[in-house]
Amino acid sequence: MLTTQTPRRPAETERVSVRYAVSLQLHYRVKSKPGPVEGFGQTIMMSSQDIVFVPSDGLKLGMNAEIVLDWPRLRDGWIHLQLVLGVTITGNHGVVEAQIVTYTLRTCEPTEPGRESEP
Repeated sequence: MLTTQTPRRPAETERVSVRYAVSLQLHYRVKSKPGPVEGFGQTIMMSSQDIVFVPSDGLKLGMNAEIVLDWPRLRDGWIHLQLVLGVTITGNHGVVEAQIVTYTLRTCEPTEPGRESEP
């Protein structure tokens, strides 16, 4: 099952979304002219509009990337979920800041009910 959404940008009079401290492993992928860039990283903070993370290497300002995070909670106690983000890199000063353009929550191969698989 796929659910794809485009985050709504707040009007100038609305509050900007709050960033939450979230520590999750991630994998990113970028298609670029010199060749594809792939790597792993660790999230630091997330909001409904952006994500801040420490990448392994290769991300530059303005790149469009796909970030995949294994969601920590199982759906119905046994179905793994992944959060897939389409982002634009907006800052890279040791940690990367990226604006979320699209997001999809997708299901993965289920495990046996009542039994979580190893990460």
